[in-house]
Amino acid sequence: MLSTTIEYQDAFFRLSQRESSYKCIPKEEEWEMASSIFERLTLFYKVIELFSDTSYPTANLFFS
Repeated sequence: MLSTTIEYQDAFFRLSQRESSYKCIPKEEEWEMASSIFERLTLFYKVIELFSDTSYPTANLFFS
């Protein structure tokens, strides 16, 4: 969901220009923060996938 939002960052800006009632456009620093959080979460997700994959029985062998 966050990746899609970042992907459509330009659409949020254009919407704010077309619709005067749309006032909730994120600021540039908020977009940068979202991108930074997304990069970290992506890395975290990849590490979790690596450790929880059944091809790499790390924790199961340790606790047996």
